[in-house]
Amino acid sequence: MSTEKRHSESEEQAPTWWVRDELGGRYGPVNFEVLKSWARDGRIGPAHKISKDGVEWSPATAEPDLEMAWVAEMEGGRFYGPIHRDAVQGLINDGAIARRSVLFRRAALDARDAEAECRRLTEALRQAQTHAQRQEELCRQAVQLAAAREAERVSFS
Repeated sequence: MSTEKRHSESEEQAPTWWVRDELGGRYGPVNFEVLKSWARDGRIGPAHKISKDGVEWSPATAEPDLEMAWVAEMEGGRFYGPIHRDAVQGLINDGAIARRSVLFRRAALDARDAEAECRRLTEALRQAQTHAQRQEELCRQAVQLAAAREAERVSFS
């Protein structure tokens, strides 16, 4: 059953968005500022989809300008989110999320960033291995020097 809601004529002039909930209910059309306020209020959750045309839908969490980047760790190792930071605070105030819950901010990492990070970590590992080899060599030299000095000391006694 569709629960479409229409808004004022002035909103229809602006680019319009639709929201679809997990049960298939549709809300809109609304402009993007209304969509953002719905995300802040928690009326758009992690299971909702959004669309500019009512035909092609994408997860609301995939739209970076909605700022749905916060995940709360719930009891029993479960997680809820991502949702807007203000929605998290509202759920904490309502008692739906415990005040002691751990919150995570989800960060998008595109493929170029991931490749660059892998290169950086590979180089850091190579440098650490080279440093460790140098340290091992210095330790061997120190042991040899200590043994030679001990041998000298014994021979002079």
